[in-house]
Amino acid sequence: MSYLSELKDEIRAYFEILEPDFPKWLEEYIETPALLRSASISNSCGMVYTNLIPSNFFYSNLDHSVAAALIIWHFTRDQKQTLAGLFHDISTPVFKHCVDVMDGDGEKQESLEELTLKFIEDSPEIMKLLERNDIKLEEVSNYHIYPIADNDSPRLAADRLEYSLSNALLLYNKLSLDEVREIYDDIEIGKNEDGLPELQFKTKKNARKFVKVTCEMSIIYRDERSRYSTQFIVDILKNLSRDDVISRADLFEKKESEIIAIIEKSRYGDAFKTWRKAKRIETSKTKPDEVYSVRSSSKVRFIDPLVKGERISKICKIAKGYIEKNLAYDMSDYIYLNLKMPESQSDKLRDFLINAKKATYANKSALSIKASRQSSTDYEYKDDDMVYHDTYFGGNNFMGEEIVYKGKEPVWGMNYYGRLLGSSDEIFGQILRPALMRVGENATLPLRGPEEFIVNNYKYTFKTTGGLDEFSGVETIYANETKIYELVCHGGKIRK
Repeated sequence: MSYLSELKDEIRAYFEILEPDFPKWLEEYIETPALLRSASISNSCGMVYTNLIPSNFFYSNLDHSVAAALIIWHFTRDQKQTLAGLFHDISTPVFKHCVDVMDGDGEKQESLEELTLKFIEDSPEIMKLLERNDIKLEEVSNYHIYPIADNDSPRLAADRLEYSLSNALLLYNKLSLDEVREIYDDIEIGKNEDGLPELQFKTKKNARKFVKVTCEMSIIYRDERSRYSTQFIVDILKNLSRDDVISRADLFEKKESEIIAIIEKSRYGDAFKTWRKAKRIETSKTKPDEVYSVRSSSKVRFIDPLVKGERISKICKIAKGYIEKNLAYDMSDYIYLNLKMPESQSDKLRDFLINAKKATYANKSALSIKASRQSSTDYEYKDDDMVYHDTYFGGNNFMGEEIVYKGKEPVWGMNYYGRLLGSSDEIFGQILRPALMRVGENATLPLRGPEEFIVNNYKYTFKTTGGLDEFSGVETIYANETKIYELVCHGGKIRK
């Protein structure tokens, strides 16, 4: 069975509007494994899985890519531009832009686009077709070079037009099939202010209607339901990653349904079930107690299309009003459901390490335990089924190892080596131990002390790279401007 033969009737009818004569040459590219993987990814970034929105129509990332390609082909009849449109989301992971947010790119949502070339290059099937058709990789791996395929907001291009029409038709029921056809048939290629080609409307009527619908959906994209759902999915994916349940590669290699199955079987399954069944979101001006809540912004999307060479906002007060209302939407409230997000195992490890370190060497009142090895100094801390053990050798020059056990299994460790540089060991009590008692301050890794700590003429610093999974660090103490102590450390999670 091919992709086209299994199309839902609603999508097939929509595609026929975008391009009545489906290009046969495009089918070979669509049927490659690199593209077919995205058929399991929801274009709605996971919103389709919750009752918070009224529609559960599954429109895939592949559907979006094919539709964008059809729009480009319809207006340009250019193979290279069309393929650039088809490939533009080839590197999309499960839950789509949720992973952009996870990567700290919630505003632009472009953090994964740099992988496009690699995904194409790593597909022998696509590369063979490109070579056969005498098309260079750089001609189809960046759709930003083609203004009909993509341009800067608020201009109109195929990508922006496609997700607007498909969402309005299939997900949010803002337009009927006939209304989509009327809007689409009113579009042509024009020239914008910079003299570049851009999709534009022939009539003010259809442009105004398009702006009304897209502004309404722009608010939906960042309303309470969407912002909560995005951050909820992001936090679950982060926690599963921290807990070593899923890897970064899984986000690109597994189907969305497979990741959902993992979530449902995990410690976050009950919360996920509550979110899926929820029909109403709650808001608050203050942070609610005892529940998982979200307070975040989101990417602002709006389109100010051309009508015969002029921006609709400059020639139509009504359309300008739609845009202004969209841009003024407030996102300052806390959003919540009646659910709790279980703490990740890594969060538990972080809290445990902070408590353990403050109760052992860093604490001048802490007592060492019986030496575990000849000439070693040992400290131990226990909490429930977790045990922290610190063993070191030496004095002015010293080396040691910290191990955390869960039950009888070692799960985390750190090796360290420190030395005095022409100073006395009095600094251990004067600056080092006080600094180590500030472990974990300001969200720093709970390994040694804070990034910086000053006492009198002493300055302590601790610089790290990585995370609790895998890290390295350098600890220094200066007296005035002279370095008098240095320690290096490295470590991470222990796995069988």
